Amino acid sequence: MKLAIEKLTAILRKRNKKLKAGYALIFSVGILAAYILLGDRTNIYSVKGSTQAITVETSDAEINEWVFSQGRLVAEDTDMQAVTLKDERFFVFSSDIKLRITSINDTTQHQLLITSRSDDITGVLFDGNKATPLEGYVEVLLTLSKNIVLPFEGKAYVGEDVGKDVDSLLLNGEISILESRFLSSGRYAGSSYVLDTGDRIYIVDKNSEYVSKGFLRVTQNDAFYFSVVSEGDGVQVTRFGNEDLLITPSIWSRVTKDPVVAAITSLCALMFLLLEFALLLKQTLNNKE
Repeated sequence: MKLAIEKLTAILRKRNKKLKAGYALIFSVGILAAYILLGDRTNIYSVKGSTQAITVETSDAEINEWVFSQGRLVAEDTDMQAVTLKDERFFVFSSDIKLRITSINDTTQHQLLITSRSDDITGVLFDGNKATPLEGYVEVLLTLSKNIVLPFEGKAYVGEDVGKDVDSLLLNGEISILESRFLSSGRYAGSSYVLDTGDRIYIVDKNSEYVSKGFLRVTQNDAFYFSVVSEGDGVQVTRFGNEDLLITPSIWSRVTKDPVVAAITSLCALMFLLLEFALLLKQTLNNKE
């Protein structure tokens, strides 16, 4: 009787060790899966489409110093009369300011309105050898005779939330996400999302550590093309006043599109399949004995 009890105790201890090892393996795999699927990665967000309005908070880069040698210049906070711009009399916007760009259309011509207000120098008017700094509110109204491209660096707010007296909207757009590969260099194309007419979007940067880069291509249409690219923490979409929509990478896209994760998933599946085959083979041999 004593020998039987000791034998049973040994069998139970052996089984408990196997169970503990199995639980440890499952727990380790779960931790690894959570880290792969939920761990932070540096993602690049690309937003492009057509809009009738955009606001850009420019950085101090020289690329933001837009030069205009055509159109009509108005500086409301000065005594200067409206100025017609031309080759020898041109205006340069300062960098590190907020610019509002709006498409204006009527039955006869297409125009672009660019406005800015700054407590410092908004821009400089060059007239021959004379340079006149302008402060406060400044606007440039362009009557387009050709296509123009306006590059920028900074933070872009595309579109305008639909509401009273709002007539310049985002017409269409798409968000694409480039995600970092797990434990390797390079990126892969993740999820993409289609924007609705009337959305207002911007790339979220919680710690203010990234700078968006992009450009506007203005043609003689009722809207202009925009492209904005930046690392960030997601894309905030405001739709009919609702700001709950934050576009971020999905877990499913990491599982299906990250080549490293796909390889790890395949390897784990193969290991479990081999383990199952080994247990089945062992059971078969024990039954024969």
